[in-house]
Amino acid sequence: PASSPPLSPPPPRPSPPPRALPAAILRHIGRKHGACGKTEAEATQVDMFLEAIEDARQAYLKLAYTDGCEESKCVEFAATHTDATARNGGKIAHINDAASRFGTSFIAGTAEATVAD
Repeated sequence: PASSPPLSPPPPRPSPPPRALPAAILRHIGRKHGACGKTEAEATQVDMFLEAIEDARQAYLKLAYTDGCEESKCVEFAATHTDATARNGGKIAHINDAASRFGTSFIAGTAEATVAD
């Protein structure tokens, strides 16, 4: 009788692609399509807003997935992240304040839309 082939391990799976940060992806798209600001100063403003928005997003994700969106945690999040005087907080308030100081339609004070918008 013919012997059956020995069991072999399954073929290796390709490793998943590395997880990129959303701000890095947006910067790449912006550079590729000219949407990161026209000057060095505008590019710096775009970077600042992308990082600030990412900080606020991370705080929100923590609320949603770690803290479980309990009512008390939601109230605390709103108080902490929308009040510019809150210690170590005010992320959303600071983004709104900074954007309003530019007096343009676009968040980073640019003449055209950027990836921060």
